[in-house]
Amino acid sequence: MVTLDFSKFNFLFFFSLCFTIQSIGMEKLIKVLNRPPVKNELDEAYLNRLSKDLKRVQDHTKQAEKAIRSFDATLEESTSIEKQIIALYASYGNVPYTPDKNDTIATAATSVILEDMIEEKRKEIVQSYEENANVEFDFTENITELKKHKAQRLQQIEDLSGLMDLKFVPPLGSKVTESLELQKTLFGYLKKVLIKYLAISDRASGSVHNKEQVREKVRTLSDFFDNLLTTEWANLPEDSNTIMEILIRDGVLILKDKQVKLRGFEI
Repeated sequence: MVTLDFSKFNFLFFFSLCFTIQSIGMEKLIKVLNRPPVKNELDEAYLNRLSKDLKRVQDHTKQAEKAIRSFDATLEESTSIEKQIIALYASYGNVPYTPDKNDTIATAATSVILEDMIEEKRKEIVQSYEENANVEFDFTENITELKKHKAQRLQQIEDLSGLMDLKFVPPLGSKVTESLELQKTLFGYLKKVLIKYLAISDRASGSVHNKEQVREKVRTLSDFFDNLLTTEWANLPEDSNTIMEILIRDGVLILKDKQVKLRGFEI
């Protein structure tokens, strides 16, 4: 088992740096260095430093490859891949490499990668625009489908309208006639009750009313009961104390200031 310490992390940085340089291509970085000289002094100083850093890494890589070749010469072919990896780690760890705090190679590599990505995306956008430039939006199929749905809805409305009885006549007129007939019948019963009441009342009091007097009393009491159904409070009729007392005593009428109303009846 191999124990790793912090002194080996120089190898990890160097290994990742080498992988970065290999992925983007050393020639790309060199191509950047071979660009026409710039007038900006800061850019020129940066390129000079980058050139020195690249040379230093190239020298270090040569030393590492030399160490690997010398190690491979003593490594048997039957050695497992795990042992080879450990041996490779040990070989790189024996070649010291200390990067600067502001590593120009990593910065330059990132810049080159970003430029390539931007250029590739720009080409994709231009190509996509050129392919779709002559494409015309055709809504014919959508419009046809909408017309079809509209026709179906109109047909449904027409079918529902056919199910309705267009000859329907509100029964209001017949109900009014029926109500008037019922009112007439009820007042007929009321007159009969009043006539019987007056006959019994005359017999009890020993007085006799002629036909005209009976008719007048019946008319007066009929108007009184009609008023009870059309007004909230009605005046007591004259010469009808007995029947009023009976109705008040039995809780049919409520008496207040010589006026009465039907119990539970509100207008």
